[in-house]
Amino acid sequence: MSLEVQKIASFIRNWLTNQLQQEVGQDAEFAGLGLDSLDVVRLTDELAEHIGVDELPVALVLEHPTVSSLASHLATLPGAR
Repeated sequence: MSLEVQKIASFIRNWLTNQLQQEVGQDAEFAGLGLDSLDVVRLTDELAEHIGVDELPVALVLEHPTVSSLASHLATLPGAR
């Protein structure tokens, strides 16, 4: 796993841990965490800001259902830092 993927995954895990008040692992599946639609919108908004892109589609959380798969995908986006 590249350093960039690790940084993004760490951001996602920390965000989820703070929101859910429980430790979230690298392979945690979003569907099993009890997130509601507002949580997903907030997560994608904060992720977009974190990686330096204008916006991210909420559907990414469905298309990449784990912390590690979402982080790996985000690291490949053009313009992501």
